[in-house]
Amino acid sequence: MDMPGDKKLESIAENIPVGIYEAVGTAIIYANPYLAKLADRGIKEIVDHDWSKHVCPDDRQGYLHQWADVADTGHEIYQEYRLELPDGEQRWVSDHAIALKNEHGGFRGYLGVISDITSRKEAQSKLRSTVSDLARSNRNLSDFASAVSHDLQEPLRKIVAFDSMLARMFPQSENPKANELVSYLGDSAERMQQLITDLLAFSEVGAGISVSQVNLDEALNHALDALAVPISETRAVVTRDPLPTVNGDSVQLQQLMQNLIGNALKYRDGHTPQIQVHAQDTASDWIVSVTDNGIGIEAKDQQRVFEIFQRLHPRHEYPGTGIGLALCQKIVELHGGKIWVESTFGQGSTFSFSLPKGPIS
Repeated sequence: MDMPGDKKLESIAENIPVGIYEAVGTAIIYANPYLAKLADRGIKEIVDHDWSKHVCPDDRQGYLHQWADVADTGHEIYQEYRLELPDGEQRWVSDHAIALKNEHGGFRGYLGVISDITSRKEAQSKLRSTVSDLARSNRNLSDFASAVSHDLQEPLRKIVAFDSMLARMFPQSENPKANELVSYLGDSAERMQQLITDLLAFSEVGAGISVSQVNLDEALNHALDALAVPISETRAVVTRDPLPTVNGDSVQLQQLMQNLIGNALKYRDGHTPQIQVHAQDTASDWIVSVTDNGIGIEAKDQQRVFEIFQRLHPRHEYPGTGIGLALCQKIVELHGGKIWVESTFGQGSTFSFSLPKGPIS
């Protein structure tokens, strides 16, 4: 025989592994057994008592302040705090309460649910420690990369100078092989210089960001100014939406825009490049997209393009070091966002990235 509805609800409340309570202010007038278990106390120590007495002293003021703000207003409450157990141990909980109405529609108290989130908080603490260690490692890597790049640049400059001197001394050598070697030496040295420059830029991004209010319209203007020569040479047409102001690093966000538009100019299919920059407003993020009419990317390669040193085309067709999009991904992730591409091979690509509206965590 089935239990009546009220009995079913009572049975659920008595057995569910979540603390359930009814309260007027911070005074508990009903508590299920699990709530007493969370506090490691008897049910009689919970009901008809002030719940704030079980809140850790360091969190109690904030707990009471939030309740004072919503007293008799019927506003929903959500907060996280630590309970102090009788043996002095602490337990993290989340507390979510909604208003209860009387038969006349007036406010009569709160019905709340309290969950144990200790494991989650411990995991977050470990994650923060790991992130801190990674940040320190990134700073060390940046310092190392800077030192190494400086040490490598000097012999490379000598190689380039030596190659240039050979070319002037023997402008038209009778030995075709010698001409080929001189040319190869110069090209290789220049590629190595560019690779070192790009690697240094990649490592410097890992050192972190300097956060300020960044007008993405201004960042795009600076990026287009830096790309004025290839835009003019390809007769590219760039159209744009108004872009938002976000929290971020102005230098890095300009680099992000410059790399994406630079790729749209580079990977063209012979047509005049048509590039569109547009923005979408979502609940929590801004999404900025750069769409082109270039060569496109095959589906199997659309994740691989963001990996460092990944090149989809021979160097003689499209020059580069394979670091540009990896740098873009690193910049976006440091800003708390994501980057992705949608593309049809032979018809063009849309690179999109999200940036949070709120503070960067």
